Amino acid sequence: NTSHAHRLFSLIKGPRGGKGGMVADGVASDKKARWLTPVMAVAGFTMLSTLNFIDRGIIAGAGTSIMGCLPSGANCDRTPQHPCPGKTTSVPWNCTSHCRVCGAICDGKKVTQTGFGIDTQTLGYLQSSFLIGYSVACMVCAHLVHRVRPFMVLGIAGFLWSLAAVISGLPNVLCDKSETKLCGYFWLMLAGRVLSGVGEAAIAVLAVPYMDDNVDPKKKGFYMSIYFMSLPVGTALGFVWAGAITTATNGQWQWAFWVEAPLMIPLAITALFIPNRLKIKSPVRDVNDHGDQSHDSEPLLAINDHDLPPTPEIKVSRSTPPPPSLWHEIMGCLSSPLFLASSFGYASYSAVVAGLGFYGPLFIQHNRPCDPQWTFSQEDSDFYFGATVAGTGFIGTAVGGLWLDRKAKALPEEWRKNRFFNVVEPAWTILWQVTIGMAFAMGSAYMQTPIGFFGMLALGCFFLFMCTAGINLVINWAVPTENRSMAIALSIMILHGMGDVPAPVAIGALADKLTPHLTLVYTMTWLGWAIALWGVAFLMAKFRARREVATLQRSHLIATYEDD
Repeated sequence: NTSHAHRLFSLIKGPRGGKGGMVADGVASDKKARWLTPVMAVAGFTMLSTLNFIDRGIIAGAGTSIMGCLPSGANCDRTPQHPCPGKTTSVPWNCTSHCRVCGAICDGKKVTQTGFGIDTQTLGYLQSSFLIGYSVACMVCAHLVHRVRPFMVLGIAGFLWSLAAVISGLPNVLCDKSETKLCGYFWLMLAGRVLSGVGEAAIAVLAVPYMDDNVDPKKKGFYMSIYFMSLPVGTALGFVWAGAITTATNGQWQWAFWVEAPLMIPLAITALFIPNRLKIKSPVRDVNDHGDQSHDSEPLLAINDHDLPPTPEIKVSRSTPPPPSLWHEIMGCLSSPLFLASSFGYASYSAVVAGLGFYGPLFIQHNRPCDPQWTFSQEDSDFYFGATVAGTGFIGTAVGGLWLDRKAKALPEEWRKNRFFNVVEPAWTILWQVTIGMAFAMGSAYMQTPIGFFGMLALGCFFLFMCTAGINLVINWAVPTENRSMAIALSIMILHGMGDVPAPVAIGALADKLTPHLTLVYTMTWLGWAIALWGVAFLMAKFRARREVATLQRSHLIATYEDD
């Protein structure tokens, strides 16, 4: 551990400080909440998040059924061309993926209406519509946690999420399935998807600050990785869930939403009955961006302990400061250069990950259409690409969390109570992990064989997903303690506004003009912005840590002088 501590000093480039008299603001446990341990709460957050990502994967998994068939083929290309020179396609013009007409005979079966009669672009808008409610509700929930019991907000959000799932399935029951009419209830499903984003928001803004306050600091990375595994695992389960139910019910995709809806109810009810605030370990000492200790550094899920005596290690505040205003919270985040660099780096990273998820299967299908090794159907490309990303994402996220724990154990005890010391190692880890991941992912575009492509892609995704927990910890520690939930909310808005929402549109435009090879290469190149921004974040974190070392040294000298 000593060698690891010296290595961190080499990152900070500063001498070791003595033991300052840092006393963390903290609280003891609420007796009413002892039945709910931090591990149980993390498990609950993980289940909630997994359900969210399953829900997000339903539209993609049942996309063909939700799109349905077109009532007319008037705008269809009636002479589809085979991609290989000298060959002709055997697929009828009214059975292609871009033009599936109601009443046509495809694969020996008559095509019937199972959805809205929409195209792929409109399906994409439906897939992304949850972000409208999600982005706005994140800020609202982040602000409410200072005024309302956080777990009450979480419980209400869970009920809204279940209601949204029910609404999302209703249009397929209300629609007229006539072959000559389009469903007029598309707006209802759109409203259901927007409402589902509102239900997701509370989990997003509460989970990371809660784990930061409550779990064992030496296992924080591990618990964070468990929580963030819900992204690849839940999304992959959503594809399988929707496909299996849609196939079993002959295109009745509404059951994919209706079966998941009641699964959230027990978790939502449990959240409503969780007492005011939960057991807290001494939080990280809060230091603002001017180097001063914050006067209102209370953990997000702390209790107001009016009757608990202070201890030498834990100082309990007996006066409750007024809740911060919305403007104060927003500016507390936006005035932090470390937060801005980390969040915009996260947006660039998310643009590539979302773009890869959108274009990856298409690349597999169209990269070398005349090469016998690359004859993948849509189902095969979805399966192999999804399995590669989900599997390596699961493993990479877990390994990344364990790596952070290993580095955290090397920190001197007094350093763990200062957020600027805590942020240096994760910032450096993000930087080298994404750089290596970019190299492997970009190399996959140059592979001549499917084995080479999937092998390089797996290595790239492994390193790219390793940094998931570290990214969120850096954003969480980039702002004062009271602003952590708002930091998560604002980073989500930046991430979606400049990352995963516009990325598929931009990549689709590139794909229309460039070869599959160049499209994938240009997509991976965007990670360069993430590396540059996180490099800036690391340098800023290192600079602030050096200042903190100097402060600790001065405090130690003053204490030594007074003792003498």
